[in-house]
This record gives sequence, C-alpha cells and structure tokens, in this order.
Amino acid sequence: MVNDVEIVAEVGSNHGGSLLQALDLITAAAKCGANTIKFQLFTADTLWRGDDYRWLVTKDLALPPEWIPKLQNHCEAEGVRFLCTPFSIEAVNILESYSVERYKIASGDITYKPLITLIGTLHKPVLLSTGFSTMTEINQALGWLYHNGARPEVTLLHCVGGYPTLPADANLYRIQSLKEE
Repeated sequence: MVNDVEIVAEVGSNHGGSLLQALDLITAAAKCGANTIKFQLFTADTLWRGDDYRWLVTKDLALPPEWIPKLQNHCEAEGVRFLCTPFSIEAVNILESYSVERYKIASGDITYKPLITLIGTLHKPVLLSTGFSTMTEINQALGWLYHNGARPEVTLLHCVGGYPTLPADANLYRIQSLKEE
C-alpha cells in the first residue's frame, strides 16, 4: 500500500488445527485494527522429512486447503484482506485455485528460485520478507520475480528472525537501507 500503513496480523498456524479458532482470530485481529490477516499454507511433508521431530510438531498445524474459502469469506465479512504464505509450488497452485489476490514470500524462502519464479509469473502483488537475507539475495529474488518481463508490485518487508524481538535487535535502520537500495 503506497503511503499507507498496512497492519498485517499473523495468524500463521496459531489456529492449532481448529477452523473456529482461525475464524475467531480473524475477528479479533480485525477488531484490533488489522487490515490484513495472514495465514501459512504448508504440509509437514513439504517442510520436513518424516524422521525429523519437527514433522510431528508441524503435521497438526497445517492449514487444510478446504478452509481457504471460509477464511477468505470471513475476512471479507470482517472488512480485512486475506493473505497467505505458500511454502511450496503445490501451495501456490492451491492458492491460485482460490483466486488469492497477492502473495507473501517467507524470508526463509528468499533463495527458493522455483517458488519465487512461479509467483512472479502470476503478476500479482508480492510481499517479500527479507529476514536474515543479504542485499545480494534480495536483489536475486527480485530478479526472479521480474524475469521474462514480469513486473509484479513488490513490497519489501523488514523482518527480524528472533521472536519476540527485543528493541535492541529490531535494526530499524535496515528499513532505510532497503528503501535506498
């Protein structure tokens, strides 16, 4: 959003596997002034190997694709925008089947060329998290988004990987360097 502040409420996987909880989080975030509600679309199988302990933790936190239209409709009813971060090519294809209006790319995927290239071909606005990335990686990702004449609107997000972020670790000066670059 040009010259406007956009407050993105990160629901992510905090729904804990409950559609009712996800809908309640949309309502609560809208009441608190958020104008965008963001979810994450992944499966444990696309993030981890089955023998990785994180697979067990993650498998019950995945967003079932059949929830997406319900979440989109509830966001619309609450007057907020639906946003989702895809973590795989399959997730992008699922989101496209529900006609999402834009994409968020996670900072951990800033070097995931096939995902970024695919999203660029869709010609939809993109929020690109910069997280732990270098300016070289950011410029490389922008190149993938803009390949073959694609020119999606891209917003760079300054993100900090540590949660909760201590004020001393916020590195807010990076926002200016991103803007200047």
